[in-house]
Amino acid sequence: MEDISRRIASSQREFTSRTAKKLLDAFKGKPELLRNEFVRVMTFGNRTAEQVKEELARIEAEARALKVSPAVLLAQRIAKADVGEADRLAREADRLLNQLTDEPAHSGSA
Repeated sequence: MEDISRRIASSQREFTSRTAKKLLDAFKGKPELLRNEFVRVMTFGNRTAEQVKEELARIEAEARALKVSPAVLLAQRIAKADVGEADRLAREADRLLNQLTDEPAHSGSA
């Protein structure tokens, strides 16, 4: 039974890691949009704006210390917080990014 539990936990960690990588790839070159999705996922998870702000500051400090892009840590944190939502974001990123980048252009062209 312990072996089965260990395999399930390992499988879940691998899925979370793969999902974070897919999410990072999907938002490549768009770190601000990934940051916005992080804020949305975290606030949907009942975190206050202050808690999200503090977590963002920790992530950015950790990224500097590790000499990695904050986007890497943001994607990992989104996947850990809500792997289902992270997977959906990664799968639908093209459509979502097109919507997000097209909206400002449409609002100014009337």
